[in-house]
Parts: sequence; structure tokens; C-alpha cells
Amino acid sequence: MLRTRQGRTEAADTSRSTSLALREPQVEAARAALARAEAQLADAQLNLDRTVIRAPFNGRVRSETVDVGQNVSPGQSLAQLFETDEVEMVVSLSAAEATLVEDLWNKRAGNDDIRIPARVRSDFGGQRHDWTGYVDRVEGVLDPSTRTINAVVRVPEPFAADGRPPLLIGSYARALIDARQVDGYFGMPRPALREGETVWVVGDDATLTTISIRIIQEIGDSVFFAADIPEGARVVTSDLAIMTEGMAVSPDQGAQR
Repeated sequence: MLRTRQGRTEAADTSRSTSLALREPQVEAARAALARAEAQLADAQLNLDRTVIRAPFNGRVRSETVDVGQNVSPGQSLAQLFETDEVEMVVSLSAAEATLVEDLWNKRAGNDDIRIPARVRSDFGGQRHDWTGYVDRVEGVLDPSTRTINAVVRVPEPFAADGRPPLLIGSYARALIDARQVDGYFGMPRPALREGETVWVVGDDATLTTISIRIIQEIGDSVFFAADIPEGARVVTSDLAIMTEGMAVSPDQGAQR
């Protein structure tokens, strides 16, 4: 269509009218909204795929901190798990006990070249059960309160269905660690131990003598030690009102060498 304007003829601009008539701006806006929605859907699908919780080990749930239907945030604690392939038990060793375990100081975590056998014993329902384990590592810090050394004993397959109850987490247990054989040692009640790791002995001449000892192990009320005690001498296990070196006594009790 032609029209006259100031003496000239020109074609009318119908492109804008045609674009508006076809609603192209609205279509482009809808396409952009669709693209955003598809991106949001992809993000939502990715988040959904990541909602499956998988532990990097075989284990059991010890406690939960969320409920079904509760919204959680990244980094939030959901539960506490513990491994069921192996469990650990921390055993406190005195310095004397630690010296009896060969290769104890060469043991490092994960080093299977040195396996120090151990046996873990626990009571369940009035019955005693044993599990076979090993010393996995030794902590390099002396406990400031007990002055003991912590050795970590690992027990494989504590939940194995082999007729025994499981070695439950948190149960009380004892660990028996293989140690080197010690010859020529003595045992006595703890009250017989004197200050400075010495004992009073009565020799053939019926006089008191102090002898220094080396404590090997202490179990309950008993002390096991090594010392150069003369043949036939007796260790004084009772308290006397006065005890002096060379004092004459009349022994009627005591452990004879």
C-alpha cells in the first residue's frame, strides 16, 4: 500500500504490527521461562539423586538426629554410624606391661606386617565369650591422669552369626595381649610392696633385709616382679610396727622362695 507524504511516496512499516499480531515477544518470554524451569528441574533432579545416603563402610545406625519429612541443609548432621566389620577397644597398659609386648613400639596403624595377637573377653547373659583380635596401633601419648599407655585392639567380625552374641558397642570387656615369656618371677599381695619398689625379706639368719624389685605386672591385688631373692628367703607380707635393716624377727608366715 502506498501513501503520499510531503510529496514523496513510501512503503508503510508493517513489521512491528505483524510481530505484535503474532505475539512474538510473549513467545520469547515463554521460551525463556521454559528454559529456566528446565534448568530448575535439572537442579531438582540432581538434588533428588543426591538424597540417597550411603556410608563408605558396612555399619549400623547408632543414633538419628532427623525425622521423616524434615528439611535438612548441606553439612547438617543426620545420624551416627559405627562400623560392623571391625570394632576397636582401647586398653591401658602400664609401662611394665608395655615392655612385655614384643614389637609394640614398632606397631603402626594399618601395618599388617606386625600382628600382635590379642583375645577380647566379655560376659553376656552370665556366660563368658572370647573374640580373636590384634593390636592395631599404640597411641603416642602418655595418659596424664593414669600414666598409662593406650593400645588399640581391633576385633574383626564382632557381629558374626557364629553362635555367640555380638560384641556390642559400649559393653565391658577385657583384652589379653600376647607377651613374651618371663622366667624367674615372683608373685605377692600388693600390700607387701614397699615404697620405692622394694620388699622386706627374711633370710636364713632370721633378719630383715630390703631388696629392690622390678615390677613386671600388676593384676588386681597381686604384684608380679623379678628380683634377686636369696634361696630360702621369705617375703614379708604383713606390716610390722617397726621394721629396720638387720632387725631379728621370728617368721611364721610369708612366701618362701
